Amino acid sequence: MVGSPGHRMLRVALAAVMGVPFLACGVTLSFNATPLPTVAPTLTPLPTGTAAAPSPGGWTQYTLAEDGLALALPPSWQQVDLDHPPAPVLRAQNAREPGLAAIRPAIDPETRFFAFDLAPESVASEVLANLSVVHRHLATPATLAEFASANARQLAAMAGLLAPPLQEDLQLPAGPAVRLRYQLAVDPADPGRRLALTQLLLVHGQEGYVVTLATAPAQAAHYEPVFDQIGRSLHWLPAP
Repeated sequence: MVGSPGHRMLRVALAAVMGVPFLACGVTLSFNATPLPTVAPTLTPLPTGTAAAPSPGGWTQYTLAEDGLALALPPSWQQVDLDHPPAPVLRAQNAREPGLAAIRPAIDPETRFFAFDLAPESVASEVLANLSVVHRHLATPATLAEFASANARQLAAMAGLLAPPLQEDLQLPAGPAVRLRYQLAVDPADPGRRLALTQLLLVHGQEGYVVTLATAPAQAAHYEPVFDQIGRSLHWLPAP
């Protein structure tokens, strides 16, 4: 990422609220990055399709009609309009630094969906667990591998990245996806303050999507099966 140290720090601090969605920027790119370490997928391969896997009882489905995508979240999660956040979310996030109002102007305008987990373990944690969906039209057609490679190059330049991400190729009900798992230091000068991030990257036609979960490292194992189920709930909406 290019910019002053202060600008880079704002983006890293912002990850505590919104995750870190990295996307190809709609320009011609060369994809020559060194491949990331890979591990065997932990999700059972499924046929490519548009139907979601059944979600557990009580989960709520959210439809992003303009983005052609839908997903489901557990009942403790709440979708948030960042310009008009509900009082419980505002109180929970403003107890942290930076507060929601402070970081709102820096949030990527192509963040199409945002949700917080208001379960007690999330509220009590140093990071209020959150999920974001960024959708960007790809001016230059790209394969999923190219899209993931471009994202990996941007991520490798991120201040505070503690180790190369683990990259996995998955087959979700919505189709092929790439999953990235990594940790960031909120302050590169203090590696003890960390974020655990998991991202799902998908390409559908000429549209790129990044779904990001951000939480505290101590909560990462708790959220792993939750995020797996959220990934299985993703499905494409029928063309209008």
